[in-house]
Amino acid sequence: MNWINILFLITVASTQLIYAQIDRNLVTPIKEPTALEFSERAAAFYDYYIERSDELEKQESLMQTIIHAQKAIQKDPTLAQPHGILGMLNASLHQWENAITELKEAVRLDPYNVQYVFELGKVWYKTKRFNEARQSFETVCYLNPRSENAWYNLGGTLRALAKPEEALTAFQKAIDLNPDYAPAHREIGNVRILYGDFTGAIESYTRALQIQSADSSSLRGLGMAYCSLEQWNEAESVFNRMFYNGDQDATVFYNRAVVLLNLKENPEQALDYAKTAASLVPLNAMYAYTLGLAYEATHDREGAIAAYTKAALLDRNLVQARINLGYLYIEQELFDHAFLFLNEAYRLAPDSAEVNNNLGSVYAAQEQWTKSIEHYEKALRVQPTNTAVRLNLAHVLVESGDFTRAIRVYREIIKTDSTNIEVQIELGKTLITNGYYQEAQQYLTALIKQNPTYKNIHEVEAMVENL
Repeated sequence: MNWINILFLITVASTQLIYAQIDRNLVTPIKEPTALEFSERAAAFYDYYIERSDELEKQESLMQTIIHAQKAIQKDPTLAQPHGILGMLNASLHQWENAITELKEAVRLDPYNVQYVFELGKVWYKTKRFNEARQSFETVCYLNPRSENAWYNLGGTLRALAKPEEALTAFQKAIDLNPDYAPAHREIGNVRILYGDFTGAIESYTRALQIQSADSSSLRGLGMAYCSLEQWNEAESVFNRMFYNGDQDATVFYNRAVVLLNLKENPEQALDYAKTAASLVPLNAMYAYTLGLAYEATHDREGAIAAYTKAALLDRNLVQARINLGYLYIEQELFDHAFLFLNEAYRLAPDSAEVNNNLGSVYAAQEQWTKSIEHYEKALRVQPTNTAVRLNLAHVLVESGDFTRAIRVYREIIKTDSTNIEVQIELGKTLITNGYYQEAQQYLTALIKQNPTYKNIHEVEAMVENL
């Protein structure tokens, strides 16, 4: 080895010694963050997770939040913040039981922290544990009585607990704190609907819409309130507004169909709306039923029968679909089919005047007079002023040969409907059939004098001449 190589080795060795000395002088052990620092970092990552929309960034922030919160808890289990962060994080992921566990611990460690109590109340509500939610929101209202959000959430919880009066008080508190709190106005409208105060509901929904003009929930409530008052033109205006605002879900099409059917205008358009609603939600019985009504309005009997049948299959308790099917089959003289659906309707609603009237018609068509009379009488017990049912009963009494009672029923009808000439003529015919010729002659002669312009007056005159 020559002197040059020896010199090189000495230089390298000296340099290594120098670097080693520098390392020993400059490098110090890294101090690990405290529990509070880990907790603050978790809070920062959680905020980043909530704010970001990029999925990769959100996932990274999610993991960092969990890691730092868990490290904070490991270092100091008495810190409330990391538990609160984990609770809110789990709630955002719909991991409700984990959220409850963490938020309960945060509240235990820091019982006066309004945010943790409020977030716990929201999770209780989401999981339908309304009594626990009420307790949490009442605590928030006590800790911070000027929080309109707390009063609003308490109102919603009380409404879910079927305590509408207390809910109204809570919603009103929210409005007292913030008169422009649109959701509270809307919810007061919803509670007023429950009470049947549709006029008051309209006022509340209108106020909500003055603040948030495109709020579809308030618009839907307003439309339904107008429907309940049978103010169909106003309802149509509201549902059209929803439609043109871009709210074109099945309920909007359904409600537009209902309004047009009640207005008895443009049944073809009503049918289009009903078809759309039924196609968007094919398993909704009321949509199928309304489609049946629309088919009836356009005189499509087969379409109506198909829609009503589907509605009846979807909802075994939907009485009206069965009633309408029975009526349509009676019109076609398919009495066995009519009886099938009307008997189901009778099982569900034995005191329905409509069901009993239609069953009376089916039995009459089959000349089962006793059963027919029984159902007509039951219908009249429910609706004693229903002239159509009473007239049906009179006809069946005539057919069954009970003329004396039929005459009495006809006279009862005339007492309440003295202008019904057809009924008066039927009474005259029954008097003749029962052998009361003199009374019939007097009665029909007076009828001719009182109604000389009646279109079929010549038939009445012929009856008198033949006496």
